[in-house]
Amino acid sequence: MQVINTCAHMQHHMRLQQPQTVALVPTMGNLHAGHARLIQQAQTIAQHVIVSIFINPNQFNQASDFSSYPRTLDADVSLLETLQVDAVFVPDEAQIYPPDSTEVEQLRAPYLGDEFCGRFRPGHFDGVCTVVARLLSIIPAHYALFGEKDYQQLLIIQRLAADLKLATKIVPVATVRDDDGVALSSRNQHLAPAEREQARQIYLALQRAQRNYALEKIEEIQQEAIDLLTNQCLNVDYFSIRDAADLRTPTAASTRIVIMTAVTIGTTRLLDNVLFQIV
Repeated sequence: MQVINTCAHMQHHMRLQQPQTVALVPTMGNLHAGHARLIQQAQTIAQHVIVSIFINPNQFNQASDFSSYPRTLDADVSLLETLQVDAVFVPDEAQIYPPDSTEVEQLRAPYLGDEFCGRFRPGHFDGVCTVVARLLSIIPAHYALFGEKDYQQLLIIQRLAADLKLATKIVPVATVRDDDGVALSSRNQHLAPAEREQARQIYLALQRAQRNYALEKIEEIQQEAIDLLTNQCLNVDYFSIRDAADLRTPTAASTRIVIMTAVTIGTTRLLDNVLFQIV
């Protein structure tokens, strides 16, 4: 596995891969089994898989969150070697955002950027869109894979790719869960044992809302879930039932539903969702 640190080296590496199909798995490191699933899925659809590791300062709302984000590069590289990844791109900030350069455009997130998580993290999705567009300009892969756990982000990136007419296909990958139902996340390591037990309630609430889904009862179901989680001492930013195609309010014409939530336990903010077809 090649470890590549500069844009010039990565662009040369990409030229050498022609005419193979290439998949990119963008990450911020601190890798876990959820990332492994993305990589394994990439290996089923492409001949050459590249993982990027870059902790993007532009998507953090607080400098302290950026500085405290876990840096686990040695362990990450070891895992990627075990997974037989072909190359890992580990640029520094100057490679992604060159000083005094005009080659990086600061992007504004397309629709949805100010809703749901965007209300609580102003500018976050602008930072996500900017770095994803930058990575795909350096690594114009045939595919880029993103997890469905961050469902709002996934839809925004899909719209970004369409708006910019990128040749890269954005591929969603289903959420990976621990045995207790908690969605895998790098943030889970911050949970104390009692908080980890509380985190189980998030998926249980989502499952309950899915079982009870009825178009005419959406507001009631949402409020019931918020009350349930709040009674478990969880701080709920939102719990929302939406059309999975565009995150609008479901209608009789909706065929696929997403139920999304963002919850804070102690100081740890967790995202989760369930996706399902309407029979």
